[in-house]
Amino acid sequence: MPVLEISPRAIVTQIKHNLQDRYQPGFPILKELLQNADDAGAKHVRIDGLYGWPAADNPLLQGPGLLVVNDGQFHSKDQRGICSFGESVKADEAAAIGKFGVGQKAVFHWCDAFVAHAFDKSKHPFSVVVNPFLGVDAPDNVTRDWDKLSNSDADRLCDALLDGFRDRALILWLPFRSDQLRPAPNLEFSSKRPSIRKTISQLARTDDLYALLTLLRRLESIEIREQEGLELAPVTRCIVRMRDKAIRLHGPHHGAEDSRRFSGTLDRRAHESARFVGREMTKLNERLKALKKSEHW
Repeated sequence: MPVLEISPRAIVTQIKHNLQDRYQPGFPILKELLQNADDAGAKHVRIDGLYGWPAADNPLLQGPGLLVVNDGQFHSKDQRGICSFGESVKADEAAAIGKFGVGQKAVFHWCDAFVAHAFDKSKHPFSVVVNPFLGVDAPDNVTRDWDKLSNSDADRLCDALLDGFRDRALILWLPFRSDQLRPAPNLEFSSKRPSIRKTISQLARTDDLYALLTLLRRLESIEIREQEGLELAPVTRCIVRMRDKAIRLHGPHHGAEDSRRFSGTLDRRAHESARFVGREMTKLNERLKALKKSEHW
């Protein structure tokens, strides 16, 4: 029996449907990115709205976009996951929630392709362009020009990190969709044209980030910055930090049946703070125990 094949155009269509049905642009996408970073054990996340690098080799880097970076672990199996659609490489690990699954592809609200670059001083660096339109048969498809990241372009991404992420980082460059950056005429995920100012204003919601950070298990700081001009350094628009000695949420991976308190203090840039307190409880009934033992869990 022949193996069923999925065409590149079918994958593009499925991504379009997911963007319409599951996720809205703006803060919901940020929640997915932060959850992925938390699953990977990241302590710090930074998001910069940048004007790009006009002298870059890859057209994806030549215009505005978002630089998303975290200091979590990135393993060889994650390389497959970040290039896959509709599957999570962490599906068999109870401690993970949706790492590089469908939710991560919500970034296609902003772009039609994106760049991922990961480095760790103890490992070889990893670079890939996630380019769903590459194999689509369409007149004037220019995405072959997008498909490689040169060493100099990788250096551009790393240089933008400054001192915050020297030893290890996963970098996502999400180039904003524009009339100049289209896969082909009449071929793109959306007709929307994001801008730096509007997108950063949608993401830099301190009170919402306060609430979100309390429900994550490992992440300690979130910073959102905006470049006001091509040659200017990014300016911090929003930052929230978890103070030391906070008692964090255990989350669904915690197998013990118990009730526990979590609490801590969050700070933001203007010397303001907020105290949070909560209680989580795990109740494993017989039906849930049986379900967790199932091959389909």
